[in-house]
Amino acid sequence: IWLLSRAGGNVNIRSARMHMAGDALSSCGVVVGGVVITITSWYTIDSLISFGIGVVILVCAYRIIRETVDILLESTPMGIEPDKVAGAISGLGGVKSVHDLHIWSITSGMTALSGHVILDGPAHARSDDVLNHIKEMLRQRFGIEHTTIQVESESYAEVGEIHS
Repeated sequence: IWLLSRAGGNVNIRSARMHMAGDALSSCGVVVGGVVITITSWYTIDSLISFGIGVVILVCAYRIIRETVDILLESTPMGIEPDKVAGAISGLGGVKSVHDLHIWSITSGMTALSGHVILDGPAHARSDDVLNHIKEMLRQRFGIEHTTIQVESESYAEVGEIHS
């Protein structure tokens, strides 16, 4: 369990760690139950300990399943609020507005973002600098490493949806 704790936060590693912790908890429960039964002859303790261990395992399993489903459904990761991310991007110098912002988990611990950023007139000439500033802010403030950002000028007129 200790070695897996040092390995990181990947959902697969956390699942393995939870499995090992459940086994260790079950073993401790057997020992405690055996001691209590030997001393007091109170056999109900076995069922109570088993029930408690089952509840702990179910709660941990629910959290892992919920995160896995969120990854499969490409949901916005817990703890990241798209409105705050959009506000943080819009608050940077040279950025006029943000639209079509999407934030999702590619895998456990890897958050992706895509969106369109409209730069004000003077900032468009230094769009690479503004883009790098946006990406660095997203990495530092929100832990978002993988970004795809389309930079647009104020005069950009989208042609609409392209149908194939």
